[in-house]
Amino acid sequence: MTFNRGLLVKILFFTFSTFLLFITLDLIFPFNEPINYSTVVKNNNGEIIDCFLSKDEQWRFLFEESDFNEHLVNAILHKEDKYFFYHYGINPIAIARALINNLSKQKKTSGASTISMQVCRMLKPKERSYKSKLIEMFNAVQLEWHYSKKEILQLYFSLLPYGGNVQGVKTASILFLNKEPKDLSPAQITCLSIIPNRPNSLGFGRNDSLLLDARNKWLKRYCSDGLIDSITLKNALNEPLEEYTKSPPKLIPHFGRRIKNKFNKAVINTYLDPEIQDDIQRITSLHVNDVKNLNINNASVIIIDNKNQTVVGYLGSSNFSDKENAGQVDGVKAIRSPGSTLKPFLYTIAFDKGIITPKATINDIPINLAGYRPNNFDENFNGRISISESLSRSLNVPSVRLLSKIGVGPFITKMGNYGFEQIYKDREKLGHSVILGGCGVRLEELAHAYSSIANYGIHKPLNWHKEQRQTNDSIRIFSKGACYLTTDILTQITRPDLPNKLENNINIPKIAWKTGTSYGRRDAWSIGYNAKYTVGVWIGNFTGEGARDLSGAQTATPLLFKIFNAIQYQTKEMWFAAPNDLDFRYICSESGKTPQEDCKNQVLDFYFPKKSPNEKCEHYKKVFVSPNEKTAYCTRCVPESGYKIKKYLNIEKELISFYELFNLSYDAEPIHNSECERIFNDEGPEIIFPEKETEYILYKSSNQKIFLKASVSKDVKYIYWFVNSKFLGKYEKDAVPEFIPKEAGHYIFSCSDDKGRNSSVKTSVRFI
Repeated sequence: MTFNRGLLVKILFFTFSTFLLFITLDLIFPFNEPINYSTVVKNNNGEIIDCFLSKDEQWRFLFEESDFNEHLVNAILHKEDKYFFYHYGINPIAIARALINNLSKQKKTSGASTISMQVCRMLKPKERSYKSKLIEMFNAVQLEWHYSKKEILQLYFSLLPYGGNVQGVKTASILFLNKEPKDLSPAQITCLSIIPNRPNSLGFGRNDSLLLDARNKWLKRYCSDGLIDSITLKNALNEPLEEYTKSPPKLIPHFGRRIKNKFNKAVINTYLDPEIQDDIQRITSLHVNDVKNLNINNASVIIIDNKNQTVVGYLGSSNFSDKENAGQVDGVKAIRSPGSTLKPFLYTIAFDKGIITPKATINDIPINLAGYRPNNFDENFNGRISISESLSRSLNVPSVRLLSKIGVGPFITKMGNYGFEQIYKDREKLGHSVILGGCGVRLEELAHAYSSIANYGIHKPLNWHKEQRQTNDSIRIFSKGACYLTTDILTQITRPDLPNKLENNINIPKIAWKTGTSYGRRDAWSIGYNAKYTVGVWIGNFTGEGARDLSGAQTATPLLFKIFNAIQYQTKEMWFAAPNDLDFRYICSESGKTPQEDCKNQVLDFYFPKKSPNEKCEHYKKVFVSPNEKTAYCTRCVPESGYKIKKYLNIEKELISFYELFNLSYDAEPIHNSECERIFNDEGPEIIFPEKETEYILYKSSNQKIFLKASVSKDVKYIYWFVNSKFLGKYEKDAVPEFIPKEAGHYIFSCSDDKGRNSSVKTSVRFI
């Protein structure tokens, strides 16, 4: 037989021309039909916790690679396209057989559609004609050109019709059988393989006897063709049909809806831990039921794994179905007043700036900032206290004093950098009350920020799902040492926000926590953390109604402890270690400063070398006094004999004024020798209110007052007050005169004591 070179050339030319024509047509008429999948939200174990209709109102779940079931693939391929892995979208033998059968019998008796062709038909439905069939065949080749066989199968399994608005093997498996495709039995697989051919008559719940007969028929055929053995056949034939359910999973509706709206993907694999989620749903539901008789109806919880900033627990409300109490509101992202929960961030900033150390002292005495006069929760004042005590007891007045030192503006800017969106939006309107809850925050923001303290000051975006793009947006917001100092204080259990029944929580893992109660008892907060988890709890009413017994300590913290007890029962989790940027030193416990030789009460304190305050203690001063200790002498009037030297507390004038105003006893220095003619300019009056260089913002129609107060030495009896050089009046030194501004502008407040010493401050007034 001679070789026909011309025929070979013609074949090659025809093949090349056909290929070139296909490529050209593929470019001109690309086959790119986007599929609108339903959104499926999964937990950390890959279990579906929520799902949503596609944009075209279909239940159409993406069939993932992990869903492939060998028996399912074999059953459908055996029934629909035995040679799927051997053709390129078109099966010539099947086409020839169909043509012969249809022509010989003058009607359509068999089809030749491959799975690839069926995918194209489902993606682009057309009227049944030979022209449509030719286009379908071309599209099938395009599909094979652009997709792998496995990807085509995924498309096919995702699009198969099961009646109504249910499409896809996985969709039918989940909605009707409440099973993942990989867990289906041979009988169930057979049902899912035959329903797509007659979805309107064989669909689940339509005609069970018809579906059962068709299923058993195909089971026997699969057995005779060797797909299943006789034992499997016998068991499958005896298996009853599953009841028709069509119940989409809606296990964690707040979380599912939020994740869907936030990321809008076909499949969202979250880090939600099913065991933790079950714990918080059960515990929170029981806890809210216990407090409903106190008119407290809602609670929200978020749990963050500190290592990776992953959200592992989320509860928008204790009962999503509770319409009477607005259970569908998502409390995790609702904006509420934070109470005292922002205070730890203020103290951490102050540690970082070297303004304070834990054993340093601060005055818990009345303060007036442009008319703003905060009170502590118990409406008492404690005088001089340590920084550690101030934070652990959540005292308001020292916190406002500390905020005044740092500055409201810088603090709010930092809070914005830490993710508190509403605080940053309202930055122009907020004042000193922000540290006491005079602002709006979300539970997730609070928990996220506390988690940054647990991470030694590293703040990075929350990680919601496994496909989330990882960024390098992590920033250091606090030093390691500052975070450790705050954590150490928040771990103390000798504090007023400790629940009454702590003995019921003896197995709770060691945690640092902070509570908060908003004005009017509308919000109760408790945020706790250890090295592993940060747990945020909010309790209250979504209506904003307050409750007399609502508080962070007695309502929210017990729930926090219960949750930690459940998710880390008797854990051996490592605790935080003091970082290298901290060191120890002795300080005077009375003044909080580095001690002198005569400081008797000294304690160890953490500090930052080269950054923390290093003033020497001047807690005591030596005074020349008469033998009966009723008269004090200066170096000019001290007699040659008949005197002694005694140590007295060297107390700030504002603290002396506080002691005298509240009739508190203290070791007061005697009145100076009345016969001494020396004038002590350094002991002149010190104006406490109004504060210098302060703008007072007042309501003009309310005739608001500015209070006047000066600290003077003990030998003074009267103070003379002046406003813009106009005499206001003569007052006893303990009196608190009032001044009502009539016009906006600058004011100079001056006072003189009865010894001729004076002082003044400049302020301004603005009316709104």
